[in-house]
Amino acid sequence: MTGTARMRRPLRALALGLAVLVSACSLPLWSHLNGPGRVLPAPPPPVGDVLVVLALSGGGIRAAALASGTMAELDRLTVPAGNGSNSTILREVDYISSVSGGSFAAAFYALHRDDPQAFASFSRRFLYRNNETKIAWRLFGNPVNWLRVPFTDYDRTDVAARYYSRSLFGDKTFAALPARPRLILNATDLVTGSRFEFTEEYFDCLGSDLRSYPLAYAVAASSAYPVGFAAVTLKNFGQTPERCLTAADRNYLRSQHLNVAGWLRAVRKQRFLERDRIPYVHLADGGIADNLGLGGINERLADGEISDLLNAAQLKGLVVILVNAMPAHDTTLGKRSESPSFVEVVNQSFGLMLEQASTGTSAAFQAALNERQAFDRAQGRDVSFHFLEVRLSDLENAERRERLLAAPTRFSLTEPIVTDLIGAGRDLLYCGGGQRRNTAVLRGIIEAFHKAVGQPGPRASVALAADVAC
Repeated sequence: MTGTARMRRPLRALALGLAVLVSACSLPLWSHLNGPGRVLPAPPPPVGDVLVVLALSGGGIRAAALASGTMAELDRLTVPAGNGSNSTILREVDYISSVSGGSFAAAFYALHRDDPQAFASFSRRFLYRNNETKIAWRLFGNPVNWLRVPFTDYDRTDVAARYYSRSLFGDKTFAALPARPRLILNATDLVTGSRFEFTEEYFDCLGSDLRSYPLAYAVAASSAYPVGFAAVTLKNFGQTPERCLTAADRNYLRSQHLNVAGWLRAVRKQRFLERDRIPYVHLADGGIADNLGLGGINERLADGEISDLLNAAQLKGLVVILVNAMPAHDTTLGKRSESPSFVEVVNQSFGLMLEQASTGTSAAFQAALNERQAFDRAQGRDVSFHFLEVRLSDLENAERRERLLAAPTRFSLTEPIVTDLIGAGRDLLYCGGGQRRNTAVLRGIIEAFHKAVGQPGPRASVALAADVAC
């Protein structure tokens, strides 16, 4: 055998191996398409006398760290449970609705809520890691991905999702989640232009099975920042109108002028029924449609299960806690004479859009909550309503506020910044809202739990905690 022939054999073997690899990786993956399953109606979420909602905004590690600090402190505030035992405000949360960076904290807590070291583990495994470098290494440093990414359906979002799975979620699917809290991960449907939930209701519209869908890919869709990450794709298997549209949706379609927002939401959901026209749904960062995670909660308050519980007089209190990391403020553009780069223009434009939209969303939700409270009072229902916002821009120290608001919307931040953000989440739980308004709201929340079980509320403990934190 000649030397040339001997060289050709390993080259042919390598070429054959690469061809097999690319062929295998071209097969449809569950990361893009989810199989059809037996679609069952979603069971009503278990709730206590005081229903608690936690909404976590987008904003990369900035949002995840702020949320983690707030949630850890909520887990230290003791309230009585309905069965007579002691609980915490966090343990009594019934819904967690999240967007983008907040979805990492939300999904990790929902999966590990019984682990007393959950927040320390989340910090170690995500907040303090250089996630961008690790994702980039898997994308560019793995020879397999040199072929898989450019020549197959496997893309950079798949690489990120596999990393999230290994570092945070351990290949768990929605079937691994407890019934309480109910997790609502929000993305944006680029096809219909609407907010998309990773919930049974939305997967019912696609004729698909949520329980078999990986948590890591849902979080990847919720945080798929435009340009930086590719959209996550789901297949539309089709469903009947009865299983996709709620009674409220059908009412909105018949009388669009009564509620334009409800009519538009129903129209967009109705498009899922057009399987021939929309066989696929492409999902990107949830912040495009709703950067606060309040959209789905507002819908449930207006004509969903929260409204049903209030109408049936099954609630003695409704608590909504919003953790708002705010869009990052770029403080360097005004110090330079040269024009911003393309990436800077995109990031700044997206940030300004989110800031304006978030401000309007928060105000609109508070107005809806106040309107609902007035309605229940007029109906003679004794329900206490509480809205508390942990907002990064409420930090009292100007230098600290500007430093943390300038933390970029990225998946890697320096250790001091992350530590400060976690602390800010704790501090703002008491000191936010201006004039330490959140302390008074917290006191009202704790008293609502005590009132629900017929006990007086411990005012002094909350005041002491506020004095220490502030």
